[in-house]
Amino acid sequence: MTDEASAPRKVTKLELLESAPHFSYFEYEEKQRLVPYLTAHKFMPGDFLITEGEAMSVAYFILSGRVEVLKGNVDGDRRRLAELGGGQIVGEGALIPFGQHASTVLIRTREKVIALGLAAEKFADLTINDPQLAYKILYDIIRLLRQRLNEVSNRLADTIAD
Repeated sequence: MTDEASAPRKVTKLELLESAPHFSYFEYEEKQRLVPYLTAHKFMPGDFLITEGEAMSVAYFILSGRVEVLKGNVDGDRRRLAELGGGQIVGEGALIPFGQHASTVLIRTREKVIALGLAAEKFADLTINDPQLAYKILYDIIRLLRQRLNEVSNRLADTIAD
C-alpha cells in the first residue's frame, strides 16, 4: 500500500510561473494564458540544454539550479564564458523571428536545473494568438540582452586596460 500523503506533490506549470522571476511583472491572468505554451523541464548535472552549432528551437527560463555557458575555440577547446542561474534565460535566440538561428555556445548544467521551456513554434503561435503577451516576453529578453552586452563591454574594457 502506497502512502499518498508522503508522496511529493507534483508542482503545476502555473505554480512554477508564479515562482519565476522572469514573469514577476505578469498579472496572474496573463500567467494562466501563458501556461499552455510552456513545458516544464528537469535537467540533471552534466546535461546539455543547448549544443553549439545546432539549431535553437527552445528558450529556457531557468527557475533553479546553475548552468555554464561554454564556447569552443579554433583548437577545439571549450572555454567557460559565464555561469547562470535562476532568473536567467538561455536559448533566447530561438524566439527571434525571421530565420533559423544556430547556437554559438554550449549550455551545460552544473547541478540539477528546473526550467520552463518555450519552443519557437509555440512562441510563433503566441505572437498570433496573444501578441501583447508575446511582446512582454520579448521585452524581458531585450532587457536581458542589454544587461549581457553591458557586462561584455565592461569585461572588454577591463581587458584592454590591462
